[in-house]
Amino acid sequence: MKILFIWPNNDSWGYKPVGLSLLSALAKRLGWETRVFDTTEIDFDYTNNIASGGSAKIYKPVDISPFDLSKKKINLEKRRRIN
Repeated sequence: MKILFIWPNNDSWGYKPVGLSLLSALAKRLGWETRVFDTTEIDFDYTNNIASGGSAKIYKPVDISPFDLSKKKINLEKRRRIN
């Protein structure tokens, strides 16, 4: 059996939830093939929590210009399908 886990990360942070990792490990232990579709690097034009929190004066602005944290624009319709 094949399982595709989807992690719709719209906050720009590159972590995976523990539950997703545990489910994947359990499925692999049963002999199933698993993959994760992670949207961390994809720009969907969402307003992330940092931007919305900064505009609401919840977060203190931090200069992250030395780091490249930009997301990539990709066309999901042209990506190769997983069989």
